Amino acid sequence: MYEIDIPCLRKAVKDSGYRQKYIADMCGINDRSFSRILKGTHGLPAYVYAGICKTLDVPMDTFVRQVNERDAKAPRSAG
Repeated sequence: MYEIDIPCLRKAVKDSGYRQKYIADMCGINDRSFSRILKGTHGLPAYVYAGICKTLDVPMDTFVRQVNERDAKAPRSAG
């Protein structure tokens, strides 16, 4: 099982020199949603992840990490 390493993503965004609003705009979302993604309180759609990687000019697998299924977070309930 794989997941996005949010702390690593957050650090890369901070180190990039870009403002969060700029990256959010490049991904087609508002800065509030982007902030929630970086805090880990909002899901990360694939199209947003692709936009982040493109904006930061990094390969798509940069923030992907493998986790054991028993260590994976339980899925969030819909609603």
